[in-house]
Amino acid sequence: MPAMNVSRSIQIKSDPQTVYRTFSDFGTWPDWSPWLLAEPQAEVNFSDRPDQVGGSYRWDGAVVGAGSMTHRQLNPPDAAGMASIQDELCFTRPWKSTSSVRFQLTPADAGQATDVRWEMNGKLPWFLFWMKSMMESLVGMDYDRGLRMAKALIETGSVDSETDVVGIEHLPHQRVVGLAAKTTLPNIGVSVSQTLTQTLKVFQEASLPCGGQWASVYHDLCLKTGRVSYTCGMIVSDTMETPSTLNQADLPGCEAMHVKHTGSYEFLGNAWFAAYQHLQAGKRKPNRKLSAWEVYEGDPAELAPEERITHVYIPVK
Repeated sequence: MPAMNVSRSIQIKSDPQTVYRTFSDFGTWPDWSPWLLAEPQAEVNFSDRPDQVGGSYRWDGAVVGAGSMTHRQLNPPDAAGMASIQDELCFTRPWKSTSSVRFQLTPADAGQATDVRWEMNGKLPWFLFWMKSMMESLVGMDYDRGLRMAKALIETGSVDSETDVVGIEHLPHQRVVGLAAKTTLPNIGVSVSQTLTQTLKVFQEASLPCGGQWASVYHDLCLKTGRVSYTCGMIVSDTMETPSTLNQADLPGCEAMHVKHTGSYEFLGNAWFAAYQHLQAGKRKPNRKLSAWEVYEGDPAELAPEERITHVYIPVK
């Protein structure tokens, strides 16, 4: 069976003891888990002492599958502030597998911050050997999303991210005019925000109307390298004349999975994850010949991060 190893890190602006309490208590996981958000209705059960050795939580849902996580070893912060957590991850659906999961906490900034490393070592079922690189990339993105949400929860007390799976809709042809950009998946939120600001400036300088709907169209996405190319601009009419300096993206009429996200662009990956998970659970396949896209309600520059509403659309076959 092919081995799969994933490791991601983040720095959290809080002391090791506070960070340790969050990661060691399974009762906090629904607030920052990168998976449970895809199906809030899934059944989740905790053991009597979810923050102790032997403590666990279990989940069962039509979208997130079924499994459990159990604490096998807990090492609270020592005199130097070092701490670690060793867990056993077991999946029973959609396939059976067992993995070792580890959190390593290291003090930083004279104990005012904590470096967190989240690792997983496991094996894929033999029939998925050809997906090893892709699975490591996908799980790595999940870990990145989870760590960012845990960071927000610990530093601010909340996570500005809510997903609502609307379902599959039929959408008409649309034309998006804006600026082309390239980035990586971990930086997509920051990149889109910057490109939106740049595009708005170009529209204003060209005396173009800026009161329409802003959107980003994703042309190329490589899960292995994490590189993305996209066009960020405004949905305009087919007859509207625009400067040659702007890129044009045509979205043909199609059926698409629609997921609404409310909150910071930093957590938009949650909506994309939920969309793909629901497509898989519903046995629908993405139409990779067509570009997926996002539509932003209102003027992003005038909205607080927690007020921003984004609609994610993934074309389906």
